[in-house]
Amino acid sequence: MESRPHSIPGTDPAALDRPRFRFPVPSERQLLEKLALLDLEGAARPLAEIARSLERAGRSELKPASLYAFDLLCNINRLVWRGAAEEGRRMDNRTALVEAFSRISGTEDLRAVFQERFARIVAPLQGGPSGQHPAIARAKSFVHERYHLKISLREVAAHLGLSRTYLSSLFRRECGFTLTEYIHRVRLQSARELMRSGVPALSIVAARVGYQNYRDFHRNFVRYQNASPKNFKRALEQCPDGEPLPPARR
Repeated sequence: MESRPHSIPGTDPAALDRPRFRFPVPSERQLLEKLALLDLEGAARPLAEIARSLERAGRSELKPASLYAFDLLCNINRLVWRGAAEEGRRMDNRTALVEAFSRISGTEDLRAVFQERFARIVAPLQGGPSGQHPAIARAKSFVHERYHLKISLREVAAHLGLSRTYLSSLFRRECGFTLTEYIHRVRLQSARELMRSGVPALSIVAARVGYQNYRDFHRNFVRYQNASPKNFKRALEQCPDGEPLPPARR
């Protein structure tokens, strides 16, 4: 009896002979490596290579190419916007991806949808000063949201999905001072505002801006304000309408 080749249940045997979409794996790997560091400039080249591969897909390859592009963008969304704090943004992006890819009807618009959705996902990272790494703006935003709590370089790095060493060197290179210094400056700026508003006890001021003990508050206030908290408060009482002492260095 002549044997027949086995077919996979639920599949069209003729489909096995159709051209298959080739996943651009090297470009994908490079793209994800760059995005893990929030390096949008470095991600531009592999992104363009992937977009070209999608455009070259034939009509019979539309479905696998679309599924590939959708899956890749979902992975990018999770990679860039990780952590519980970004859950809402991730869900919004995913919903937008489902809606956009459900409307694709041909290979001619697959590339356009892929590039547009990618741009939307990373758009919030483009908001910093020209030429500044997008991680800097996100790190500063995180500090301003949580400076009154106990935070550290390690926690900020974990929130961004970066290594502590990389974020530390990046922040110093871009800003000229360390992230830890920035945390202190934000806290002490808030402390000065609290003192102007009439908060009576310096220990309360220290606690409200995130210092775990008064000693650390006093040491850093002297370092960045060039005066002790007590002397600053006394000078403020004598000059309530102006800046009694030189402001913290920026």
